[in-house]
Parts: sequence; C-alpha cells; structure tokens
Amino acid sequence: MRALKVLILEDSPFQMMAIHQMLNACGVFDVLTAESVDAARQSLENRGPVDIAICDLQMEGPGGLELIGHLSESGQARAVVILSSAEASVLDHAVQFARQKGLWVLAALSKPASCSVLHQLLMTFVDNILPLEPALPVAEVRELVNTGDLSEYRLQDLLQQWVPYYQPQVGLEGGLLSAQAQVRWQHPELGLLSASSFMPLVEFAGLSEPLTWHLLDHALALSARIRAFEGRALSVMVDVLPVMHEQDDFYLRVHERIARCSLPAGILVLQGGGGRASSNASTVRAARRAAQGYRIATPMTADEFTEWYLEHENIQIPAN
Repeated sequence: MRALKVLILEDSPFQMMAIHQMLNACGVFDVLTAESVDAARQSLENRGPVDIAICDLQMEGPGGLELIGHLSESGQARAVVILSSAEASVLDHAVQFARQKGLWVLAALSKPASCSVLHQLLMTFVDNILPLEPALPVAEVRELVNTGDLSEYRLQDLLQQWVPYYQPQVGLEGGLLSAQAQVRWQHPELGLLSASSFMPLVEFAGLSEPLTWHLLDHALALSARIRAFEGRALSVMVDVLPVMHEQDDFYLRVHERIARCSLPAGILVLQGGGGRASSNASTVRAARRAAQGYRIATPMTADEFTEWYLEHENIQIPAN
C-alpha cells in the first residue's frame, strides 16, 4: 500500500492506541495523534496535511465537526473517517456536513472499529480517491466561470450539464443500504467539477432549488430502475435546502413525484433541514446504519451505479 499519512482525533487513550495499532497493522506508519481539536490543528501545522483524518464526534470541548470544518477550509485532509459512539442522526449529520464541505467521507462507523474494515477503507482511498485531482477552489472557479452562465435563461443547458452521481452506502457485511445523490458539473470548458467547487456559485445565482428538484427526480428514477432488477426499490437520499422544507407545497410535490414513480413513500430521505419524506422509515434506516456501521463507496453515474449493482451479486437491499 502506498505510504499514507493519517491523523487520529480521539480523546480516549485506549481507543487512540487501538486505532494506531490497527493502522500499523495495515501498513500505515505515518500517523498523527491528537486528543483535542487544538492539538490536531497544531500537529497539522507542524507536520503538514494528511491523506485521511479519523475523527471522533463526542469529545470534551470542540469535537470532530469543528475539525472537519477546519480541514475543509485549510485543505489539510483529502478524506475523513467518522468513528463515534454518537446516535445515528448525529452520524448522518456529520457525513452530510463533511460532504457539503467538499471532503470525501470514507465511512461513518460506530465504535469500536475493526482492523479488517479499516483496511478496506484505506484500500478504497488508495484505489479510488488518491488518483483523483483535488477539487478546484471555489475562488478559482469563480474567476473562470462567466457569471452569465449561471442564470435562469440558461437553466435548461445547465440541467444537462449537472450530472447526478450516486454514492452507495454499503453495510460492513456487504449489504447495500442506500445511495446518496450528489452532483457534478460537466462544464464545457473546465471539465468535471465537484460540488464543493461550484455549489456556492449556484446558491448565489439562486439556482439551488431547480438543481435540487433535478437531483430528486433522477434519484427516484434510479430507485425505480433498481426495483426493476431487484423487485424492491432502493432507498435514496437527497440534500435539500432548509428553506425548501418550509414551503407549503414542498412535501405535496415530493409525494407526487414518488407516486409518479410508483415507489413507497419511505424510500426517499430528505437531508438538510430536519424534514423527511417518511420520518418513521428513515429513522429505522438510520438506526440500522448506526448499528451495523457502513462504508461509503466511490460516487458514480446512474449507468455506472446500475452496472456496479448488477456485478455485486452479494448485495441485498434491506426490506423497507
């Protein structure tokens, strides 16, 4: 395995030692350790950026979320592993927060971690994330993109360029739990841009809502496509602006779309504002993910996702 550099944020000496030993067993020896966010920042300043940060969420004082925010702003980590005893909703929120900040999330795991799972995550990083070019900074994209390109007048062209990607969430035993809808911008001049590079520009242009509906429609279509192969629909997750949850007809429009695809109401999980298309079903799925732990595979297009799904005969979609 290529020599990786990993930071561990953990305030329990026993847990810290266990994770450190597992990393060594996986062939990773360049390990930074920190018992607090301040210590982690200082270590990064002294020894430079890392490939992966393993973050606990529940600590005395500032915790993993604050470090994730710092890593995003400073560019001092390519990916994170969230390892915590926190509740399912807290884990899901942390994953969403890190992803919105432009960080790769390799997994959200309940303590304790196992050496075999950690090795899988390290291999996922080496095989799928390490070869990728880092995301362009927003400031650079802002200078290169013509502001006139992001307008309602060009919305139909933009919807063709905004390509949905799907990130599978796979249980540690191999079962497919759900897929998170994401977006890339296939810019005609700049190439494929990650969401962290352009979403602030989309929000400033007032185009976040049409982009959200675009993703939601495509996610439901993927769920229906998987049902055609499996006989059961795939749970899909879509990030939604908090302001959209407050709209009087928002949930009516969501359920109309679900019904149009002949899908069960609980198949869609809406993230970003506390609202859910079906809170009971979503809570059950979140609890199942927290109980099992899950790793997050590389995002892929709908066609790639379907091909990947069909190639993995051991994948079993949990019943709703």
